[in-house]
Amino acid sequence: MNEAFAQNRFLETSLRARIAPILAQYCGLRFDERNADVLQRGLDQAARVEGIDVQRLCDLLETSPTDDLLQRVIRNITVGETYFFRHSEHFDFVREVVAPEIRAYQSSHPETQGHVRAWSAGCATGEEAFSLAHTLRSTMGYGYTIHVLGTDINRVSLDVARRGQYQARFVRGKDRIPPDLLHVTARGDALVAENIKK
Repeated sequence: MNEAFAQNRFLETSLRARIAPILAQYCGLRFDERNADVLQRGLDQAARVEGIDVQRLCDLLETSPTDDLLQRVIRNITVGETYFFRHSEHFDFVREVVAPEIRAYQSSHPETQGHVRAWSAGCATGEEAFSLAHTLRSTMGYGYTIHVLGTDINRVSLDVARRGQYQARFVRGKDRIPPDLLHVTARGDALVAENIKK
């Protein structure tokens, strides 16, 4: 039993070693021993979805890594968990520290006044990016042009973010979401307010 376990562990390690550089080159994801289990679980899941074994998946990624295949693998190895005002302490920090610093900076740099740009990297389906936009808009006031760039390596997630439409039953922490951020329709969809989505 121990010999079979050791052989399987060696195979998993060698497959991860083959795939990690491909993912790093394609999308900048880095995997090492600290997060090897995340990569392994993702590869196992991606192989199941493709209907092949992990060895064959690795072969395909090495020999003919189509963009579609890489995107399907990425969907299985990235976390993608997000919801409105996730990690509320981050939004408190924006309100209490970042916004006052922006105002102070802009008061001595008139060419920057009235404009705020922020980046939500790894925004998944956009809930945190919209939360950041709402936080900045409500804190800075309507005299500012707020632009939040949301990016993610998962294109399917970005499509959801662009629409700004979510099934209300999946919206977590509804009690923390300001009413001017989301509108719930009669069909049960939660729509991001247009002034935030722009």
